[in-house]
Amino acid sequence: MNTTHITSRHRVSTSALSIALLVCSGLWLLAACEYHATSGFKADWSATPLFWMLAVVLTPAICFTGGIILFDQRRQRSFGLIEWWALLAAFLPVTLGTLLSVWAVRTLFLMSGV
Repeated sequence: MNTTHITSRHRVSTSALSIALLVCSGLWLLAACEYHATSGFKADWSATPLFWMLAVVLTPAICFTGGIILFDQRRQRSFGLIEWWALLAAFLPVTLGTLLSVWAVRTLFLMSGV
């Protein structure tokens, strides 16, 4: 069984992937703003709701993966405006979001006494 033949048959359209990247980037921005509003970047994560904590921690990895997939599909055809916007929007969660999620996990470990 040839796995490359099977995976090439199930491609995601670039516009759907671009919209998903824009939504994930917006979700990360909302989660970062909610974290700042509830805890003010102090070492107290207990004030931030669980949904927003998970969004802060998981969204950078999702945006990174979506950006890699989208950039890989560039070989098929050239990008339109929405694809470039999606890559630019995913840049913030991947860079600052990774730093914020590493800091969040470190703070959670410090709060738990590990």
